[in-house]
Amino acid sequence: MNRIILGLLLVAATKSFGGSTNQIIGYAWAKTNLVVSLANERKLKKPVIGNEYRRIDTTDSGCLLLCSTTDGEPTLGFLPRRDRLGSRTADFRDRSGNLAAEGAGELVYVRSDLIDFQSGFVSFRSGQSYGVASKDDTSLLLFVEMFGQTLRVLAPSDGFNYLSVDEYSKAVTNQIAGLCREADRLIRDFTADNPDQVTHMFLGYSGRYVAETFAERQNLATEYENRWVAKAKEKGYERRHGLWYTPDEVKKDDEAQKQAEEARRQRTEYEAAQKAKGLIQDWNGKWITPQEKQKREAEAGARWEIEREEARARIPSLEVVGEVTSASGEFGNRVLRGTVRNNTGRDYKYVQIEINLYDRSGAQVGSTMANVLNLESHTTWRFEAPVLEDSAIGFKVKSVTGY
Repeated sequence: MNRIILGLLLVAATKSFGGSTNQIIGYAWAKTNLVVSLANERKLKKPVIGNEYRRIDTTDSGCLLLCSTTDGEPTLGFLPRRDRLGSRTADFRDRSGNLAAEGAGELVYVRSDLIDFQSGFVSFRSGQSYGVASKDDTSLLLFVEMFGQTLRVLAPSDGFNYLSVDEYSKAVTNQIAGLCREADRLIRDFTADNPDQVTHMFLGYSGRYVAETFAERQNLATEYENRWVAKAKEKGYERRHGLWYTPDEVKKDDEAQKQAEEARRQRTEYEAAQKAKGLIQDWNGKWITPQEKQKREAEAGARWEIEREEARARIPSLEVVGEVTSASGEFGNRVLRGTVRNNTGRDYKYVQIEINLYDRSGAQVGSTMANVLNLESHTTWRFEAPVLEDSAIGFKVKSVTGY
């Protein structure tokens, strides 16, 4: 981004241009993104502690403020982040007045008067137009709108393209005329499939004078949409299902609707005939007698009952839940501990668990057991079975029985 040091042209300075700065004599566009530094330190009005200022931009070293000169002219000043003692120069707040992070927020409240307040700068975007109050061989006096304030900025003429008011008016008119010619061609040749392709030429335009032609392009988009619709209707187009149908598509759609209507009529007649026979539809849409439906429902109920019983059968009445572990008993002897659960809805008078014992080689060296009386339905029993064989290092539950 180019950076050029010129300055903010004040009322007194505009006299060198020999005319009023309130009337636009032309328009200028920055050739590239351009930053113009303002050179008006002697005219800057020093910020007042506690006063509110609009933040325009933030850099690593400070922020750009909308302020004024000693003559009351709006201008931009640069507020450093730190004052001469290294303290913060300002608080930042959002539009609602809530505190914001340093360098953020729309509003700036100055908190120090030990500030080296400097002139700010204005950024010009390439292609954006600015009104020109006056000009000479080297400079342009530009109007810059900023948050309801109009700044008058002196910028180098070689960084801008310039057109007088008449030239500008002709250029804008020619740009609109070019868009209209292309839209006229689309409608004349009828090469657009829908009006959106025509209106997009105006609403989607992003070339030069885009801001200046906005309102006119909005009106033209509506006008040319109506013209396309009128031409389409002359050619037999119809709007159906949210789309524009060609005459051939209209015929196909009419035929499809007739076929669908005939299919609905036949289906209605068939359903009426089936009902007249006393038939009803099952869950698959098949027509059956009420007796057959009752039979199927009974068969389905019986299958469900069988499946439920089979599921119950797959769950053992008595089972070991969790792990069986080896531990030391109350008197220091080895025991096997675990849990047996009664999965049934009945009580057991007697329940017994048998466990085989194995030595290091895998040979069985004995067995052990534990039992309990009156195991109630859906309850558990924590068993403890003694291990008397010294050589036993492994075990396996053999059975869990009861009556």
